[in-house]
Amino acid sequence: MFYWVYEIKYGGINHYDAGLFFRDSKIVNSIAYANFPEYFKLLLGFQDDSIGSYLYTNYLNQTFNWDEGTSWRLLFNDNKTIIRLHSIIHFVSFNNYFVHALFSCILSYIGIALIYRTLKYLFVSKEIWIVYAFILLPNLWLYTGALLKEPIVLFNMGVVLWFTNCLFQAKYSLLRKINMAITIAFLIYCLKPQITGAVFLLYLLYQAFERSHIKMKGIAYLLSIIIAFIFLNFGFLTTKGVSVATFINKKQAEFVDVMNGGIFLKDDKKFVRLPYDTSLIKQNTSLQQNNITIKKGVSFFYWEDSHQADTMICKNNQDTTQTYSIIYKLVPAHSGYQISAIQNNFSAIQTVVQGIYYALVYPLKFDGLLNVIASLESLFFVMCLIFSLISLVFVKDRLTILWFITIFITLLILFGIATPNTGAILRYRSVVSPFIVLSLIYSIYQLKKQNDV
Repeated sequence: MFYWVYEIKYGGINHYDAGLFFRDSKIVNSIAYANFPEYFKLLLGFQDDSIGSYLYTNYLNQTFNWDEGTSWRLLFNDNKTIIRLHSIIHFVSFNNYFVHALFSCILSYIGIALIYRTLKYLFVSKEIWIVYAFILLPNLWLYTGALLKEPIVLFNMGVVLWFTNCLFQAKYSLLRKINMAITIAFLIYCLKPQITGAVFLLYLLYQAFERSHIKMKGIAYLLSIIIAFIFLNFGFLTTKGVSVATFINKKQAEFVDVMNGGIFLKDDKKFVRLPYDTSLIKQNTSLQQNNITIKKGVSFFYWEDSHQADTMICKNNQDTTQTYSIIYKLVPAHSGYQISAIQNNFSAIQTVVQGIYYALVYPLKFDGLLNVIASLESLFFVMCLIFSLISLVFVKDRLTILWFITIFITLLILFGIATPNTGAILRYRSVVSPFIVLSLIYSIYQLKKQNDV
């Protein structure tokens, strides 16, 4: 379905992440046939992929996502994780995209099964609703059936939740719990730590307070989240030299820059970025296909290999003989929105509210089947959230509902501010949206249970 939608609606997957990851993993897989020791080192993260190295010159400079967006990553460029993984699958897929998509479906299924096993004690005799929440949401099954990060994130979430639950059970030995904790840390580190890390921390706090004998567990849980955020902010200041808010603002600026798209060229000395306008370049048909020249009078940004951190601009190109290789074309995104950066004042509250709004309901469009489905789904999430918030007044077990809500809201705030693009947010929220649906189901289940008593 994902492949069909992108082929029919958007003109193919080749210029979108699924196609780019497939292409990049194919290029990385080809290293194994030419130099397997270098490929093996790359799989383990010990490769030399600097500019001018063997791997960069012959392979990695042809990729798109391998080095994309490395400047403001939380831990490291986790694009490399998915490219490494799918480069291995190429040994058995024989470069067939659908084998990779099937592998993504299998990982998603395992993740759903583990989440089901973790949470089923909350839905005694109603366990099937957990499965419904994770397989009937259109955005989840659409994006977890493609060569994207989301299937692996869902798998990681399942493992993290299952192992976290095991950490609180006496039947497991200390050694096994240490191994589980190491696995949790590794899975959080290797891909989308902002999602799996948040889910882990919130579930860890939830389990700790759920098993405690203190009163007002819900308030204690919310206070612990605030304290955890203070420590997280201190960690950012210590390790990255910026606050969490500043880091999110940097990610926002980087994402907006990517949304603007462009044509990216490379010669033996510099990397060039032009606006997404093919009339600005000329392909020299008398030479090789990739020999591109920039027309006279064109302005562009460029980065020289000798000092890549410095962004320079050519306001009026006069060199029409220099030839470049075209690295890739990035189509400008048309689903972005304007949102202010987080400030150190009361306007930060407004930005947070805007982030939730944009990530949850914007835009509501009913001018096509895909937009109708997405809009109806957003309205359904709004209904789930409102009902869950109201049920906090009537349901005795408020802590569980708070846990479901805080997972959803925390990540909505992050997505809404750091990635101001509705298309990207639909993808990102796909793996966390089931929790707000489970919040609705749990609220109804508890209200009915209380009324029956």
